[in-house]
Amino acid sequence: MKTLSLLSLVHEVGSLLEVGAEEIYCGVMAEEVIRKYDLSIINGCPKVCNLQNFAELERVVQTVHSHTVPVFITFNPALYNDSQFALAEELIGEVYELL
Repeated sequence: MKTLSLLSLVHEVGSLLEVGAEEIYCGVMAEEVIRKYDLSIINGCPKVCNLQNFAELERVVQTVHSHTVPVFITFNPALYNDSQFALAEELIGEVYELL
């Protein structure tokens, strides 16, 4: 069994790795996207459960990969409406580039 840890604050990643997290998962949603689409809940969780931008995600990926720990991204497309699918595709593309 592996220890999977939710991450919402970049500065927590070191502590999670120190206590033995073997997998990290998180969501990411930039503040400007939340404002543009009036989204108060992203990925099934209030925005506080997500990283706030892709720069944070990039720092997390670099840190955990240097410890050979995988990062899993939570993404729940069912929470996006039809007019937001293009946004969803764009966000997935940005995440893919970082991983």
